Amino acid sequence: ETLAYPELAAGVTAVTNAWVKMPPAANQVADLDPMHWVDAGTSAADKLVYGTLQPGGTPDAAYGAAQAAFCHKQAVLAGFRLAAILNDALKSDTK
Repeated sequence: ETLAYPELAAGVTAVTNAWVKMPPAANQVADLDPMHWVDAGTSAADKLVYGTLQPGGTPDAAYGAAQAAFCHKQAVLAGFRLAAILNDALKSDTK
């Protein structure tokens, strides 16, 4: 089944609204240096996700919840950064 544009647009809007309840900070979106992304992502994962694990321990529900929330936040941030990159590229093409 092929969706018409209005149906597709409504679906995209619904998914966007569900995922982006709290957009990332503007300074995070504006930072387009991939090495900064790696450093910040690693540091945040260590603190927010892996910090809940004890050496030799088994991941529990709290770990799973922290991991899911972290991945969700990182996916939204990546989407905002991609949009910034594309907007900049398209703006450059129209000059």
